[in-house]
Amino acid sequence: MGTVLWIPGKILGALLSLKPFQRCKEAILIQDGYRLGDLLLLSPAIELIKEKYPSYKIDLVTSRSGCELVSNSGWFNECIALDPPWLTQQSLLKATRFYIDTAIKLRARRYKIFIDFQGDPRGVILGLLAAIPYRYSHSSFGAAFACSQSYTTPSSILHQMYKDYYLASSLCNTKNTISQSQPLWPKQSKNAAPSLPAFDVIIHSGASNPARKWPLLHFKQLINLVHGENQNLSICCIGGPGDIQDLNELKNDMAPNITVQCPTFIELEILINQSKIIVCHDSFMMHAGWALKKAMVILFGTSNPQCFAPLNSSTIVISANQPMTFPYTEWKDGSPIAANMPDTVFAAMRNLGL
Repeated sequence: MGTVLWIPGKILGALLSLKPFQRCKEAILIQDGYRLGDLLLLSPAIELIKEKYPSYKIDLVTSRSGCELVSNSGWFNECIALDPPWLTQQSLLKATRFYIDTAIKLRARRYKIFIDFQGDPRGVILGLLAAIPYRYSHSSFGAAFACSQSYTTPSSILHQMYKDYYLASSLCNTKNTISQSQPLWPKQSKNAAPSLPAFDVIIHSGASNPARKWPLLHFKQLINLVHGENQNLSICCIGGPGDIQDLNELKNDMAPNITVQCPTFIELEILINQSKIIVCHDSFMMHAGWALKKAMVILFGTSNPQCFAPLNSSTIVISANQPMTFPYTEWKDGSPIAANMPDTVFAAMRNLGL
């Protein structure tokens, strides 16, 4: 699709941008992947852009939960919350109205630069329709037709955090290498910080993608293994609004051995910092634990940990029922996540000092 639309996209972009070129502000609009984990991995790239454009107003367009996550971080001047049609399965009519209404609102802000970190044509076209003169993105997924310039990441760069940093360094025309070995955690409002009990183990059983979700039965078996080893170890199972059914089932079946909670972001930060170890999927929880420097056992299915998993020695990834540590060179093609067995996960937890 990108090849077919490249020429008309370039022409449309030039026509739409003629007047805004003369009146655009020193302002940058950044678009992430509308997923919380992606937003954390983006943090080193954001730092580089802010360093390169110190006088620019830098805004973010992302999900409502993403705006909530970074609202007190100081990373952006403003956060614009959107519910894009490709994530909410809107009808064609509603999707069309979304593009028109959003483009009008963004155009009124007179941004000079639009940076998309997903390379998704459905997202990049917002910058085109909003007549933002300079539009940059990855070229991996056919977004080049709607960009002023797109960048192809070298095949040697696998990890998403490094891919985002490569895009930022390319458009900033700098040869700086990434200095952070982990994503940043956005500062949360301490005014809302509650007093919470500390737990030895934090378990997050949720995953936005069903293929990345470990069977709930396996989590129950893992909890039994932990308490079979030491009944004094405290376990908190956490999740978001979409995980309520699983949390209720765990609470009903495993009580009184566990506590369940749907934490706010500040509560999540406190729970992670006070815990000894986290067990989770390839998810936002994985990136949050990485940013907060916590030991983790992470369950992977068919996705490649070399592209997403923490780049440290305090993480053990379980894929195809095989434990592995950074740089995860043992990974081959993966297998369904259900192939990972509770006893393998428990052994990894013990290896990390549980």
